[in-house]
Amino acid sequence: MKKKIFLCVIFIVSALLFLSCSNKKDFKTDKIRLGVFKGETSALIFIAEDKGYFKQSGLDAELILYDSGAKATKEMLEGKSDVATAAEFVIVSHSFTNPQLKILCSINKVKANEIIADSRRDIKSIADLKDKRIGLKFTSQAHYVLWEFFLLHGIDYDYSKLVDTNPEEMTTELDRNNIDAVVVWDPYTIEISDHLGENSLKWQVEDGSEFLFLLSTTMENASTNKTAINKLIAGLKNARDFVKLNPEEAKAILSKRLGISGQYLNSVWGKQNFDVRLDQSMLPVMEKEASWMIRNDMTSEKTIPDFLRMIYFEPMISVLPENISIIRIDK
Repeated sequence: MKKKIFLCVIFIVSALLFLSCSNKKDFKTDKIRLGVFKGETSALIFIAEDKGYFKQSGLDAELILYDSGAKATKEMLEGKSDVATAAEFVIVSHSFTNPQLKILCSINKVKANEIIADSRRDIKSIADLKDKRIGLKFTSQAHYVLWEFFLLHGIDYDYSKLVDTNPEEMTTELDRNNIDAVVVWDPYTIEISDHLGENSLKWQVEDGSEFLFLLSTTMENASTNKTAINKLIAGLKNARDFVKLNPEEAKAILSKRLGISGQYLNSVWGKQNFDVRLDQSMLPVMEKEASWMIRNDMTSEKTIPDFLRMIYFEPMISVLPENISIIRIDK
């Protein structure tokens, strides 16, 4: 009898040890380097880091912070990170000359670009912008959305009046009477509007549309980091669920992590639509932007890239297949 009990104990202990080893194997930690724009549009990444969702998925994520998605993407393509965050316009601009570039998913849809005009420059309505000097950063998304905005409103604007202006210089250029209005994105929208005070007139440029904030990588990185990228998507999925249920705590985490005021976050939070997706609507938007770049000689290429084939579907298929609405072409 004692022998049977002894053998049972040995069996149970062995089984527990086996399960323990199996769990450790299943939760092997993978490493990944993320080039991240340090703003509220990257919220899901910072939430996943703070709440430990990456670690829970078995991912050691190193966050490399950037002032712009353009720089984050450029340095990812140079091998300084494995995955980068940027607006879809940035990905389009790189797509002509970087065939290895791959889209993983979107993590936010944002309305962040605004036209801000000084009403003292005889501007009372959208139509009054027709002959005004408008400052914006050339070849940026602001440049493209202004063209789309004027097209939508039937304004025949003289684009020779555009003034290439860095966002941080716009307030000064308005004060110097070198420009009459600007097209710019958050957080500069609030800074410039506050500076103009009661003379500020604003219009949301993305009429009925938002820009997509994407995760991108290269084919080489995707092949090398398959498991890590799956875990990245899993961590972001958990962060998305947290943000939906706990928006105030999410804002507090961002405020502390990025040094952003709660007042600012409250003012822009309603412009964000945090989710981890691959939507069919992304493709025509990117094609339209690519066509605009070609027509305006912002690239020497004359053919619109095949954005469908730029998408690396496997991580989303593994983790969030229900959030894919893109119609795939069989290989």
